Amino acid sequence: MSEGGNGGNPVRIVRLVDLEASGVDLDVSDMGAEAVEAGIRRIFRDTAARWPDDPAAARAFQDLWLDQYIRHERELVWLAMSASAPATVAGYLVGCRIDPAQSSRFASLGYFKTFAALTAIYPAHLHVNVDATHRNQHIGARLIEAFCAQLQSESIGGVHVVTGRTQRNVPFYERLGFRERAAAQRNGTEVLFLARGLAP
Repeated sequence: MSEGGNGGNPVRIVRLVDLEASGVDLDVSDMGAEAVEAGIRRIFRDTAARWPDDPAAARAFQDLWLDQYIRHERELVWLAMSASAPATVAGYLVGCRIDPAQSSRFASLGYFKTFAALTAIYPAHLHVNVDATHRNQHIGARLIEAFCAQLQSESIGGVHVVTGRTQRNVPFYERLGFRERAAAQRNGTEVLFLARGLAP
């Protein structure tokens, strides 16, 4: 667990499973797992570029990009918790350590097959979001560094993200050591495969 943050909104970086095991140490003993997950889902919805109008489509969208990670890789969920009481979720990272091109869970995302040669080298991937009131405090970077340190301790060789070439997050990932390894067209948009090696 690490503490820090700029300005008046310091946060603690902690894994969800560790938070659940020692919540009293973080002054969130009254904030159970359901409340923490509700905080994650609030940020997910607030930061989504689009949100399906159809309720079934919205549930599928949330499951694809968030809920399945919490279900299957709960130990890879990292949180930024506000240090002030009452604690709230200021940001989160969900990740996966398995090669998505080889997993049926990601079959609907065709670009993974396009990038299969690279996902074999950089199998892990992540999604990170920060609440609007806690942005520009390096929280996203701290979440990613914590996640990468965990992967490295497990001898995972590399991590990647897939994003649009024109997205604002490209320079953010590049500052954290992710490099463009490939590009492909998806629904009329150029997507980038950005990867970072995790050599011991």
